Amino acid sequence: MTGLAGLSVSAVVGIELHDVWQNLRRPILERPSGALVGGVFQFGTQDPARPLPDYDLLTSNRRAFHLNLKSGAYLEIPVQSPLHVLEPHPQQKSLMVGCSRRGRWMSKIDWSIGREVGSLQLAMGRVWYGHVAFTPDGRYVIAPISGEHGLTGRGQSVNAIALVELETLKIIDEIPTLDGRMHDVTWVEGWKFVSLAAPSSKVPTLLMLDLKSRQLEKLKLEELQIEVGSNPGHLRLIGHHLYLAISSQDDITKEGDGLWMGYDLNREKALHPDGALRLRDCGELLSIDVDEPRQRIWITAPNVREVKVFDLQNREPVGVLQLADWPQSVRLLPEAGLAIVGTYQRVYVYDAETLRRRQDLEAPWAKWQPQFFYHAHTRIA
Repeated sequence: MTGLAGLSVSAVVGIELHDVWQNLRRPILERPSGALVGGVFQFGTQDPARPLPDYDLLTSNRRAFHLNLKSGAYLEIPVQSPLHVLEPHPQQKSLMVGCSRRGRWMSKIDWSIGREVGSLQLAMGRVWYGHVAFTPDGRYVIAPISGEHGLTGRGQSVNAIALVELETLKIIDEIPTLDGRMHDVTWVEGWKFVSLAAPSSKVPTLLMLDLKSRQLEKLKLEELQIEVGSNPGHLRLIGHHLYLAISSQDDITKEGDGLWMGYDLNREKALHPDGALRLRDCGELLSIDVDEPRQRIWITAPNVREVKVFDLQNREPVGVLQLADWPQSVRLLPEAGLAIVGTYQRVYVYDAETLRRRQDLEAPWAKWQPQFFYHAHTRIA
């Protein structure tokens, strides 16, 4: 990382953003420190005849957890949000932000002092939709907002990207989406981010957000023709190759079909001439990650209790991991040659090359293993 001297300052939405990554390449993944972090919460009860206004009201025992993969040391701290994902700060590794999916809380956590250091609650009728991303300088967080569970002032549905100041956890700008709700969002370069939206047509739309100009551009995606209902997909970016997985289970009665595809952001076209690869009878595809050295993509399918692994080039299946529990998340550690898979009740480590379970790393966790816990997408810190 270069020094800050001489870096440009750009005006956006009435504030100054210091473009520290403008001329830098995407940083190479560092060797992991050996800590797994994520969210834990328990479900409450709900009367189906009286739907609650947001998802946070369905949960209790909200915690963030930190697990040392070598020693098995486990720490939980109370947080306001039933975390869907925790995103690490680009410079301060101990600082993380996460929020609810279909809930109103966002949490800021500092693992160096072991507690939540800030939280933000949306007004009633507005909900976060699960994922966050940092601006390149780490001063701001962007996160999708949805009005699925209510309407705001003038009776207009809310679908927007919120810009949140990290220090104060205050929303300083909202950028309306073109059509539909966004979920997973990832940084591309400069002040550009990419996300998928679930529009009214129910055919997913790939959107490029330029934070400097506050503009959203709809990218070409003719190869992707599948109805997704209210569920956009998950993304991973390697260079300018974007990999995405989508499931359509919302609109059909049986376990639905899903798909994954690669997309070249520079050429705005699919990486494979035959477009998306459909996955039959897989249910929801909840989490994906890409193993760049081995050119593989890992996809969790909780409904069928499987993790599916494909070759990125020929898209042939490499293997299927069958579990006794529902895999909620997957995270690859390419330099360590490991894949972390989180389920409702456990966290497993697999060899990324052979796909075999690494029992030597799994064993230390018996001493902290709760009888039951739920966690969403895990992150490595």
